[in-house]
Amino acid sequence: MRKKIVSLFLVLILTMSFGSVAFASTEIIDDPGIDTHDTDAIVFDIDRISATKADVYVTVYFSQTVDIYNVVVYLQKKVDGEWVIDTSNPERTLYNNGFNKDSFTFHNEYTGLNRNTSYRIRVVSKDTIGSKVKTFNAYSSAF
Repeated sequence: MRKKIVSLFLVLILTMSFGSVAFASTEIIDDPGIDTHDTDAIVFDIDRISATKADVYVTVYFSQTVDIYNVVVYLQKKVDGEWVIDTSNPERTLYNNGFNKDSFTFHNEYTGLNRNTSYRIRVVSKDTIGSKVKTFNAYSSAF
C-alpha cells in the first residue's frame, strides 16, 4: 500500500511539473519533425531492506501506446567516484520486452549487495511506434 501511494505521489508531482514546463514557453513551434511519442516518465521506488538487499520497483510510462518496448535495468555501484555496472551481481542487467503498452512495471529484489557501498539503478527505455524509435535514459537516486 505504501509503495502504491509513493508511486502515485511521484506520478502526480511529475505530471504537475510537466504542465508547468509546458506553459513556461510562450512561443508556439510548428515543426512537423517533432515526434509526440516517447518515454514520458520513469518512476523509481527503492527500499534498501538490509545492508545486502534492496527491493526495487520501476514504472515506465509512455506518452501513448507503443508498438514495441525494450526496457533494460542495470544495477550500478559507485567505485572510486565512478558509477559502474556491478559485475559481481548476477542480476546486474535485466531485460524486459513487450508489445502494445502505455506503461510497464518492473520489480526485483536485489541480493548480494555489499555493505557500505552505494548503488543506483539505470534504466534504458527504447520504444517503437511504426518505424520511429526513441530511447530514454534515467537514473535512480543512490541507495
